[in-house]
Amino acid sequence: MQELHAVVDKKVAQMIESGEIEKSIELGIEKSINESIRRQFESYGNITEQLNKLLDEKLKIDPSQIDIPTYNDVMLKAVEQKVAEFFESKAAAKLMEGMNKLFAPLPESMDIHEFINKIVAHWKAEDHYDIDNTDEYATVEFEANEYSHGGYSLKIWKQREGGYISKRENRPEVNLYIGKKGDIRLRHLWNPTILHDEDSLIIKAYASSMTLTGLADFDEDNCELRLHPNEDY
Repeated sequence: MQELHAVVDKKVAQMIESGEIEKSIELGIEKSINESIRRQFESYGNITEQLNKLLDEKLKIDPSQIDIPTYNDVMLKAVEQKVAEFFESKAAAKLMEGMNKLFAPLPESMDIHEFINKIVAHWKAEDHYDIDNTDEYATVEFEANEYSHGGYSLKIWKQREGGYISKRENRPEVNLYIGKKGDIRLRHLWNPTILHDEDSLIIKAYASSMTLTGLADFDEDNCELRLHPNEDY
């Protein structure tokens, strides 16, 4: 053991004399200082906590000073932009064509057969669903109204009886009372929340006071009542 102590003492003496121990101590102190500083900047270090507190105070946002548009404002601008784009496109011409057709004025008078043909033309079957919900020919009932002092009753069905199961008579799609001078006075069973193509025609005829002619000479055979295509299904 004495020999071991002698070796250690000799080595320590050499390290002191060479300055190696002093250098190791300095390196250790430097490392400890760097580690301590590093820890100050970790998530829960003192410096980090102070910086967090400082930034919380300095970077506060006042919501009242920020002008953020509401959802409705954003949607309104988006809709306005799309509408503007629409009217600048070729679709605008298509829209105007449809509007002109919808609001095209009717003549002062129209033959009853032509009037019925225009209504029935809107019901032409184009696919299997339409065929299942229409008869091959539209049904027309035109007769003098015994309660109208010379007026007429006009009823038109696109399917007289309901479906394959129920054989009850459907309500007519068109049910008009026509005065003896050809004026349209009343449309029964009209739901103003549901407007089909034939409704537009009837409403315009009523609003423009158009009169129907040829009432006394009405002949169902002069009407184009076929709804189904000619080819077999």
